[in-house]
Amino acid sequence: ARQFRARIPSDWGITSFSSLISGHEVETDLPDHDPVSWQEETIESVTGQATGNEPLSIFDFPRGPRAGSLLHKVMEDIDFTQHERENYIELIQEKLTDFGYDLAWTDAIYQMLHNVINARLESSGQGPRLCGIPMLRRLNEVEFYFPLRRISPHSLAKLFEDITLPGSLIRIPEKIGALRFSPTRGFMKGFIDMVFEWEDRYYLVDWKSNFLGASVEHYGQESLEEEMVRHLYVLQYHLYTIALDQFLRLRLPGYRYDRHFGRVYYIFLRGVSAERSPEYGIFKVRPSGAVIDRMRSQLIEMP
Repeated sequence: ARQFRARIPSDWGITSFSSLISGHEVETDLPDHDPVSWQEETIESVTGQATGNEPLSIFDFPRGPRAGSLLHKVMEDIDFTQHERENYIELIQEKLTDFGYDLAWTDAIYQMLHNVINARLESSGQGPRLCGIPMLRRLNEVEFYFPLRRISPHSLAKLFEDITLPGSLIRIPEKIGALRFSPTRGFMKGFIDMVFEWEDRYYLVDWKSNFLGASVEHYGQESLEEEMVRHLYVLQYHLYTIALDQFLRLRLPGYRYDRHFGRVYYIFLRGVSAERSPEYGIFKVRPSGAVIDRMRSQLIEMP
């Protein structure tokens, strides 16, 4: 029998945002949910039991990967345009049971859901609201691959040095340069939590269940910027924007980034208030077309 004698380059493989920031190989078949270790979970996270007699809020809800996955699953499966409370309650309780949590958390998650889907995503009030986005206008857990040129922490940091970023986001090049992943090439893989279309523009959404504090005020824009830097979400949303841009280039006739790409929304689920939106819990950004073009040319391996 013939033997396979070819050598596969050691730097070739499938990578993801999670593997880049962790510095070692991770399971690329799983979505990039909130980067919280199991050790950081509270006792409530493990038992799923609500304690005490005080009314529960989403700030009391357990933290950690299991709780985050539950909240992601609620947002993935819910129909934002079904405004009957009973429909939401039924789905929430189904997910609580599936993930092993006490049904006493039902109202807390319902209030969170009500706030998120009714929040204004733009300060002007003229932009989209999730309550107006039907299932037919959205895709959930959008898996992507793109062919990846050889990258290293240094080369990736260089990509961000010439980008004008607001506030504390300017620390991103230094943070990326300190990553410890080995130089890699092959394919970039990921999962975008949600893409929706509104008025012929396409919007990218990432749900975050991160706990920043026990009140809406802890989720102001400065706090969100700090969180975007701390967990390198700035790198994540650029990679995801490149992936969505590439997909639309291939699938949408006449596509132009400046005309058809809407925005990126990182929605911190615990901190959104429908009445005080979008100042709290919603980080929004629109990378310039020139930046995405430059990054695409330097990251995507063209045939």
